[in-house]
Amino acid sequence: MAALALPVVPLPVVAGQMEAAQAGLKYLYYSEDQRMTASSPLLWVDAPVGENYDVSVATTLDSMSGASIQYVSNQSGKPVHSLSSASIRDERRAADLRVTRHFEEGSVALGASISSEHDYLSQGVSADLRLDFNDKNTTLALGVGETNDRIGSTINPLLDEGRRTRDFLVGVTQLLTPVSLIQSNLSYSDGSGYFNDPYKFTLSFLSGVRAPVVQNDTRPDGRRAVSWLTRYRHYLPAWQTAVAAEYRYYQSNWGIVAHTLEVSATRDFGNGFKLTPTLRYYSQSAADFYSPVQTSRTAIGSSDARLAAFGAYTAGLKVQKNFGERTTLDATAAVYRQEAGYRLNGGGSPDFPGLTARILMVGVSRVF
Repeated sequence: MAALALPVVPLPVVAGQMEAAQAGLKYLYYSEDQRMTASSPLLWVDAPVGENYDVSVATTLDSMSGASIQYVSNQSGKPVHSLSSASIRDERRAADLRVTRHFEEGSVALGASISSEHDYLSQGVSADLRLDFNDKNTTLALGVGETNDRIGSTINPLLDEGRRTRDFLVGVTQLLTPVSLIQSNLSYSDGSGYFNDPYKFTLSFLSGVRAPVVQNDTRPDGRRAVSWLTRYRHYLPAWQTAVAAEYRYYQSNWGIVAHTLEVSATRDFGNGFKLTPTLRYYSQSAADFYSPVQTSRTAIGSSDARLAAFGAYTAGLKVQKNFGERTTLDATAAVYRQEAGYRLNGGGSPDFPGLTARILMVGVSRVF
């Protein structure tokens, strides 16, 4: 989750057909204090095919190791988040393919993706339509996608559950002036199936009872969510700086309401050198069925801290250097911090485990 707090490859708000092929390699390193570390090389290629088609391909290999919160216990009289052993190791292989057909007043794109781990398989397809109006100053976007997952577990070889999620999007991008634009997208997600985390549970020691009550992580078998994202971008010619701000509202039927606000500025210093500082704030309420401890065995319940009420900040700096018109090098460093007290208006979940993480990403791209 912390790694996702920093945008890796920002998507263009208005895109026409590519004029030349591009390829790039990025490497992401993520590290938590005394917990998990992850490294992820990403290779991508974008290329025009003929006069009207673009093809985009991306592949990545994530390697993770370390310890994570496995269970919560109140044996000491208060909730204690206990880490697993530091021997967790996992790899994820993922690939995406996207084909876009351009028309005079818009485009149609079809996409497919796959992500595989030793205990998890995800496959998805998507389609989107973009229509240009008002001399291409206004763009309407419509999108639909479906993802099918299979979930297993190394501690329960018999576990083999499925989950299906359907996503829908409608959005508008409007050019306000030659140097400013606004984009607003409304998304809806409808998922059904297995949402439990098979690696998490709660140990509740009740008064007068010697053996603890073991509560497996058990969540509803469906999740519906709505999100609204609005972006504004403006270029300041006198400063040679592009400023951007975006806000995202999220609400699900699990009771989670989240707010995300991000601001950034990209300054062009000439000679192909650019700097982009970014600041991002995130806040969410707790899921209806979240509790750090369980007083009894329940049909639905989870002590997973990711479902708690908390807030988080991410501060990052990106350095970019262009060598001519074909080659670009970039490096991004960021720090992520989450705490219960960072939640909007305070009132985060008690006994929430704070977390500090560092993110480093370097990349190179070339136009052919």
